[in-house]
Amino acid sequence: MIYSIILNRVKGDEMTVGTYMGYSVVSLMCIGWLIIPFKNPEMIWAIGGKGLRSTISLTNRYGKVLDELGNIKIMGQVIPIGTILFFGLCCFFMWLFLRSKTGAAMVAAGDNPKFAEASGINVDRQRTIGTILSMVLGAVGILVYGQSYGFIQLYTAPLNMPFLAISAILIGGASIKKASIGNVISGVIIFQSLLAISLPVINGLLPIGSLSEVVRIIVQNGVILYALTKAGGGE
Repeated sequence: MIYSIILNRVKGDEMTVGTYMGYSVVSLMCIGWLIIPFKNPEMIWAIGGKGLRSTISLTNRYGKVLDELGNIKIMGQVIPIGTILFFGLCCFFMWLFLRSKTGAAMVAAGDNPKFAEASGINVDRQRTIGTILSMVLGAVGILVYGQSYGFIQLYTAPLNMPFLAISAILIGGASIKKASIGNVISGVIIFQSLLAISLPVINGLLPIGSLSEVVRIIVQNGVILYALTKAGGGE
């Protein structure tokens, strides 16, 4: 709610302010992870016993809970059916929401604020709903992400994670003003396919040392850069 109030007061500069706020909150939480008096021995540093570890295992909690739910093997590869179904359900419910009265009003407010306001829609209220909903879905997404990897990372680890999601949806054909569930699904498939295809090739060509990891980062960031150039939309 506080974040949405800030965005409503800086209309036109949301991307700049949002990036600044994101980096600021991560920096603030770096201090929080050190001074908040956590006591769980599985979460705090082993030596000194103060502050949270940078990586916390989820093995004995909810690690792989979706990945191992009804998974199957195809050609030796494990398919995480539970995670895919959860992703599908989220897309379906979001698709339904966008076709509800509130969802249609939110889309109209984002697409043409002046026309929406002239039609009796409270644009600031719809922006607030959109901001809160996106942050809740982002929180759910990081939990799904964490269970899949089996651990969570704190401190500066979350800094650039949103760029992957933004790049995926932009590659899928979305623009800054308009996006659809189809853009999300196609973008995720394209983005992950590019990484899945390129990594084995890079590892085969550059197997020595950590050079393949450097090239992987270059390829990944290259895809992100290309996606950001498509922010205006288009095929």
